[in-house]
Amino acid sequence: MKNLDEIADRIRADFAAKNAARDKALERSRTLIRHCANA
Repeated sequence: MKNLDEIADRIRADFAAKNAARDKALERSRTLIRHCANA
């Protein structure tokens, strides 16, 4: 069972990293759109 918990923890960490990258990309794209609109 310990091995399964470790795998689940790694999967959760991977999802968290992907989610953080997605959030950062979304923030940057919104900033870019805002700059383009104001140009």
